[in-house]
Amino acid sequence: IAPCMGPFFGERGLAGAVVPTLIVGQERDELCMFERDALFMYEHMGSNDRALLTFLKQKHLGVYDDRDVQKELKQYATAFFGYHIQGKTEYAEYLTGAYAAEFNNLTWESTIE
Repeated sequence: IAPCMGPFFGERGLAGAVVPTLIVGQERDELCMFERDALFMYEHMGSNDRALLTFLKQKHLGVYDDRDVQKELKQYATAFFGYHIQGKTEYAEYLTGAYAAEFNNLTWESTIE
């Protein structure tokens, strides 16, 4: 959630991260810039199963201050980890761009099929 220092790891370092990964970024993060950190990490990770959940118009602490955002974050975390750790394949329907389109405050990008 709100990862920082994406370039510190470098493209080569991030390519070594091969486990399923959920990155949560905030579009207006003033501390851990979205493009520099969350997006950079998502684009350069080596994992075949990676996802980027972006909360639009949210700042760094937005996930802690907004109850709706907290609810949506819990929902996505439950689906992601349930799918990858518990093998609950039925959760895959929640890990799609189509499902994310039902919300007006987030976007979903993923390599998960």
